Amino acid sequence: MRRLGEILLDRGAIAISELHTGLEACHHRGGRLGTQLLKFGFVDEHALLDALSEQLGVPPVTATVLQRAPNPLRRMIPLEAALRLQVMVFDRSDGVLNVAMTNPRNPAVIEEVMGFVGLDIKPHVATEIGILKALK
Repeated sequence: MRRLGEILLDRGAIAISELHTGLEACHHRGGRLGTQLLKFGFVDEHALLDALSEQLGVPPVTATVLQRAPNPLRRMIPLEAALRLQVMVFDRSDGVLNVAMTNPRNPAVIEEVMGFVGLDIKPHVATEIGILKALK
């Protein structure tokens, strides 16, 4: 799997100096590279989501879409668990729940989410900022 920084550099979405600043922030403060790059304003949400989607092989979902999610879907996962896992149900179609996740390839997270919702899910990648904002 290609690294997020490499994808963003290849696409011209960030400069090498911005990548180094983001990585340094991750080293000192912890957290995700994408979140740091967003906080510094080095990359916008769409560019980051496109790169994450390419890296992880799942569709992206924006913060705007998450903000419009119906409350009954948002409440399918208890808030404490949703915050801990950084996940949120945002849509339902054909008996499958669309779930925004910061780590959509983590089998343990997927299994835990399925335990809460009791239905099949389709993971989508979202930014940490987008999910946390929508959950508040």
